[in-house]
Amino acid sequence: MKKTHAIRIVAKEDISQTNQQIKDAVFAKYGLAVQTNEIINTLGAYEKRRDAAGFSPLLIQRAKQFLRLVGDFRLSKTLLLIAHQQESSQ
Repeated sequence: MKKTHAIRIVAKEDISQTNQQIKDAVFAKYGLAVQTNEIINTLGAYEKRRDAAGFSPLLIQRAKQFLRLVGDFRLSKTLLLIAHQQESSQ
């Protein structure tokens, strides 16, 4: 199993976990030692994850629908960036 996949699975349970909690959980479940930079590259900084934990279930559901519609995470990020730039320029 790839480290990034293990990190995502562990974080799915509680996105507001600290980096150390994620490291411990990944090691306990999968025997993989992950570094803080791998967690940040996979999930983002702890502060942003902690803030995101308060998002409404409806917003998360809509985000999942968007990802399924687009079919690709990187393309989704690109589309969001384009939409943000267009919104900012108005």
